[in-house]
Amino acid sequence: HSSQSVNMLLRRSNLARSLAPRPWRQIVPAKRRLSALPDTPPASDAHANINDDLVMNRRDLDFILYEVENVEALCQTERYQHCDRATFDAALDAAHQLAHSHFHQYNAKGDRHPPQYCQETDTLTLLPEHVAAHRAYSDAGFLTTSMDAEVGGSQMPVAVSGAVGLHFSSANAGFSAHFALNVGAAKILQHHGTDEQRAHVLPKLLSGEWCGTMCLSETHAGSSLTDIRTTAHPQPDGTYKIRGNKMWITAAENNFGGTIVHMVLAKLPGAPAGTKGISLFLVPKHALSFSEEGVSLGERNDVRLGGLNHKMGQTASVNAGELLFGEATGGA
Repeated sequence: HSSQSVNMLLRRSNLARSLAPRPWRQIVPAKRRLSALPDTPPASDAHANINDDLVMNRRDLDFILYEVENVEALCQTERYQHCDRATFDAALDAAHQLAHSHFHQYNAKGDRHPPQYCQETDTLTLLPEHVAAHRAYSDAGFLTTSMDAEVGGSQMPVAVSGAVGLHFSSANAGFSAHFALNVGAAKILQHHGTDEQRAHVLPKLLSGEWCGTMCLSETHAGSSLTDIRTTAHPQPDGTYKIRGNKMWITAAENNFGGTIVHMVLAKLPGAPAGTKGISLFLVPKHALSFSEEGVSLGERNDVRLGGLNHKMGQTASVNAGELLFGEATGGA
């Protein structure tokens, strides 16, 4: 009887939302809004379809978020007082629409046509549909759902942001893996970057114009960070030359345009042994030039793919079998 009562409540909730849809752009009071999706609300039977489709069972998701986790209670806190259930529902609705239109229907095609890398020209090619999906996801603002409002984010609870992202990993697990790296790199810069990086690089990552990675593991040691050998040598101008290789790097290359910001673990000369001697460096695919007008891209940096991993699953993701730093010039 209790499960029947819960299902009845959920059906009533879904009916209420379908009768009174609220456009996403009207209810997210953050600087950056998920406003790139069509203004037309979902069809009246959208929630009925959501409960049975292959991307997400919305009834189950609502039950977890609102009945089990009670995420609405977070709206009473100072950090999330700009949110309400309508805010959360609109984000979930928008994610569901985009996951269907740009991710799910190309999932199988991505398995049949994985990214192609040409070592002679040092170029990587993804499916045109995946390039379009990256742009649509970025333009819709999904890179910013959990980011602070002060940097242009929607500042939603992590539980809701995770539920939003779950639509895309469910619709296309391989390709959707790229986006988490942007968010991770952006959060690093927000909390630990220089003023120039926060002012000019961070917005590029959050808009999806540029991409990010995290480079930890190495071919000789796997994920044993104690044993990494990548080095960072100080230069007179205050920068560092990075030399070494990394492996298993998701989103290591793309043809989205812009550039890639690699977050690289390396050791300075004379650094202590073990993990205490590790530092983190921002290594861009292209040289960055900062000015009062912003940041511009210079010549190509010495960061190259050594090859791609050919995995049994998630073949739509770009995963570097080896990412080489400073192989040609002695330092990236």
